[in-house]
Amino acid sequence: MECQVIEGCKIHASVRKTLIYRFQSLLSEGHVYQISFFGVGESGRDFRPTSHPFKINFDIHTSVRLVPNEAINLSPYNFVPISNIMFKDLDTSFLIDVIGILTGASAEQEFEKDDGKQKIITIELDQDGARVECAFFGMYVDEVVGYLGSVDATNVVVAVSCVKIKPFKGIIKFHLVSNN
Repeated sequence: MECQVIEGCKIHASVRKTLIYRFQSLLSEGHVYQISFFGVGESGRDFRPTSHPFKINFDIHTSVRLVPNEAINLSPYNFVPISNIMFKDLDTSFLIDVIGILTGASAEQEFEKDDGKQKIITIELDQDGARVECAFFGMYVDEVVGYLGSVDATNVVVAVSCVKIKPFKGIIKFHLVSNN
């Protein structure tokens, strides 16, 4: 395999559930860290958060040190135009970010899933005339319903990060799935 240096891009980092206790107090979003004693592996095939071909795997020996006074990109988003999603052949193995004007929302519904009933709500986003539905499942349903019930939903801009493009009942939608 040819080695390639990729500077200034995002890379996925993974911490096993059994090691979260070791790193959760050491890391916070929006900072730069020096990380040493970690593994590097190929990034998975489906629903990758970055296009980087590799990911960092933390292990029990991984060391994390805050690097002070480093300038970093303050926006973690890389928005994909809705028209690209609807009218181009995008690689659906990557998670994407999307932004648009809220133009509609379904009522909260339930559907049968292997392990019981699952809550779902969909919202419609518009960006320069291109529209797409975004489906929310699990705990995200309560958040969306709560928000929509508390505000005037006229001219609301919605930004959704790290979603997968996937058909649901034959229609392409973004999916945001809870970890529960």
